[in-house]
Amino acid sequence: MIPKPSTHKRFYSAAMRFRLGKYAWLFLGLLITAGAMAAFWPCKVFMETTVMIPVGIHHLRAGFVHMGLPAKGIEFQIRGPESIVHSIEGRNYRYLFDLSGVTEAVISLPVDANRIDFPEGIEVLQTIPSSVTVTIEREEKKDLPVMVTTAGEPMPGYRVEKISLTPSSVVLRGSESILADMESVSTKPIELTGARESFKKNAILSLPETLHSIPPDKIFIAEIEIAEKICTKTFTGIPITGRGSPYEFRIEPETLDLEIKGPERNLTTGAPEKDVSASVDLSGLPPGQYTVPAAIVVPVHLMLMNVRPKNFIVTIINKLSQKE
Repeated sequence: MIPKPSTHKRFYSAAMRFRLGKYAWLFLGLLITAGAMAAFWPCKVFMETTVMIPVGIHHLRAGFVHMGLPAKGIEFQIRGPESIVHSIEGRNYRYLFDLSGVTEAVISLPVDANRIDFPEGIEVLQTIPSSVTVTIEREEKKDLPVMVTTAGEPMPGYRVEKISLTPSSVVLRGSESILADMESVSTKPIELTGARESFKKNAILSLPETLHSIPPDKIFIAEIEIAEKICTKTFTGIPITGRGSPYEFRIEPETLDLEIKGPERNLTTGAPEKDVSASVDLSGLPPGQYTVPAAIVVPVHLMLMNVRPKNFIVTIINKLSQKE
């Protein structure tokens, strides 16, 4: 005899299937809702970065100057949602130290991160530095000569003949302690490399950040005069010739030494002695012995400085030259 299924078991199985199906639909609904929320409400991504903010001073009393501010500014290390962090890029933040009522002193000023108006959601992790030491001194003025500085060398064979500056002095204002030891001020280097002609150029003063010229937009013109290097060179053994005589002759000595002055590039390159000639004029002289000077011919860009010897003994023989 086969037993009949229990009515209680059938009811239990049906209830379990109903509950499981209900939970499955509920779970599926949660998944769909989460997907929709993810699509329309993306998660925030946080990031950290460093922002460099320039610094300045306000409420400094007239007649005083300050020194010691970091030239590059203050580093603010921040953290926040990526979209907000990117939104502050390009904003012109500036951190100002308040020196109200401060006169001559050396003071340490803490950096207060709350003084920078970052957007909501940005957290400042730290600042570098966390404080700044500032020196406050009385402002002084001083009239100083200006010295022109140069860099490099002109083209080989050329030299700097003269350097002048207009105007030649400047009035500076700034820290009393810095100006006290200054006897002159220099320009930033003017480049001379390869120059072979004179030129003029605006000169820029090389000043510490705490010093300023009066007026601040004063223009300085440097005039650089470039000239050829001139040197003197001695050439020995230059042959001497005779001209204008139909007779045979003898010249003693047969050579001479010359001292020539001129541009270095003309005297140190090639063979300039080939362009130099020496001769004695024997025109109209009968046979006999004579003491005569030599005629020296040098190129127009050179100058004859000395001749050794200055005179020569010429013996004219009573015999017609075979060249005639």
